[in-house]
Amino acid sequence: DSDDGGDGGASGGDPIGVGVVIPFSGDLSDFGQPMLNGLQLALEDINAAGGPLGREIELFDEDSETNSTAGVNAANSLVNTQNVSGLIGAVSSGVTISIAQSVTIPNDILHITSASSSPTISTLDDDDLVF
Repeated sequence: DSDDGGDGGASGGDPIGVGVVIPFSGDLSDFGQPMLNGLQLALEDINAAGGPLGREIELFDEDSETNSTAGVNAANSLVNTQNVSGLIGAVSSGVTISIAQSVTIPNDILHITSASSSPTISTLDDDDLVF
């Protein structure tokens, strides 16, 4: 039985990487740090309770710059360098849609946005990966 590097649903083991692409600069920069603070608070509670499947969650954050190109580059970095299993962000619907279409959907990465509100997000051909 060889380990292919996937989580395979096993309990314990390496942390689960979650990427965060939110604006620390640009037009919506006022939202970035407070959102990260909230995510870190939730992370502390989740990890203190034992984490999902007995694994801790580790956050990796990047600046979307409130810009689609920067957001896609940030998401690509998180997926390809940090090997995140899920992604949270962005704030701007345009940035969220660009990330979904260019990064999360093609790479089968779960994508959650807590602030984007464009109806287009609900109609993306996303295999139920974008929420």
